[in-house]
This record gives sequence, structure tokens and C-alpha cells, in this order.
Amino acid sequence: GLSYPAARQAALASLDPAAAEAVMDPNNILAVEYLKALKKRNSRIEPCPLKRTGSGYHEAALSSSFSSATAIRQTLLQLSSGQPEALGCLHTVLPSDTL
Repeated sequence: GLSYPAARQAALASLDPAAAEAVMDPNNILAVEYLKALKKRNSRIEPCPLKRTGSGYHEAALSSSFSSATAIRQTLLQLSSGQPEALGCLHTVLPSDTL
């Protein structure tokens, strides 16, 4: 059988291919799960969805606007493996008090 995410995408694809594509984005997967939890708990919280801007979730390169956590982690790994120039790159994407 299919994994749960793959089965969900296949079911959605038969109804709405655009929705199936959107549900495969990691941030949208998380959003759907949050919405399901809110509904299950009969929460009074009103969700306010925001479109992700800047780099995509898995983007490996640092961006001048918003960098992905993946890119920041990879740059930190470079720093820890003896590449001190990586610190200069992080100054452009992280608040100075976090460094």
C-alpha cells in the first residue's frame, strides 16, 4: 500500500490535481495537520494562513530575503567543519544576537 501522505495525495489528485500538488508542500502538510487538530478539539482558535515567502522549505542556498532552515543548517555545518567564511554568510540572514 501507499504511505498516508501518498494515499492522501492520490485521493486528492482524483478530485483536484492542484490541491494534490499543494498538499505535498511540507509547510502545507503541517498546516493541514494543525487545522485537523483545531477541528478535532473544537478549538475557538481562528487560523490565519500566511503564504510562505522567500526560499522554499528545502532550498539549500542562503537567500537575501528569507532563508530556509535547511540552508541555515547547511551553512552551520560548513562552519563547524572548519570553513570560517560561512559565519559571514550567516550574518546576512540571521539577527546578530543569535550569532
